[in-house]
Amino acid sequence: MKQIHQLLENPLFKGIDYESFTQNFIVEKLKIFHYPKGTIIVQENEKCSSIGFILDGLLTAQQLAQDGKILTINSFGTNESFGAALYSLPDSIYPFNIYAQADSHVVYISFSDIKRVLDSSTIFSNNFIHFLSERIYAFSNKIQLLQYNDVRSRLIKYLSNESKELGSTTFELRHTKVAISNVIGVARPSVSRELKNMAEDQLIKISGRNVELLNTSIFNL
Repeated sequence: MKQIHQLLENPLFKGIDYESFTQNFIVEKLKIFHYPKGTIIVQENEKCSSIGFILDGLLTAQQLAQDGKILTINSFGTNESFGAALYSLPDSIYPFNIYAQADSHVVYISFSDIKRVLDSSTIFSNNFIHFLSERIYAFSNKIQLLQYNDVRSRLIKYLSNESKELGSTTFELRHTKVAISNVIGVARPSVSRELKNMAEDQLIKISGRNVELLNTSIFNL
């Protein structure tokens, strides 16, 4: 089943091969959902009873702030997932809406099946703990990033985080400009314009999705 091989690319299944997966999960129960661009996949306060694994596409989690502005909480692309942070909570309720930013295919695995495999697979348990730790770290970075009011400061923080995570001042952007705009909470044209300005100011060198950070002191590296 082609979709299973796609699913195994997700970090939660690192070290788990096709045979092990089919021994732990009932393949016939897995359903693939197609969401056209613009579809509301999850509504705020909706009950969460499964983890959604994105086979392809792009989803965005958004929340309406008290001032009426839309705050982008996170973006989820191919081989990413959503709902894991709500696993085992006494009240597993989505605190945000999730939209399809592009045509997307998602596979859902119920919390009950996740629990059964957590109890029986050390590899999956370790992956799950590592995954949640990374989510907490990413959420902390998101809060720090949103403390900055101007686009340049947010981009500097974003690029600094990417550089530290990838271990180099020269790297390929993992996100599209649309995804970056969602991550830092500004419009896409503002991202493109400010990246160009930063290149003109010789803070960065950029070619397509390849970036080199030139002024490391600005990026606290």
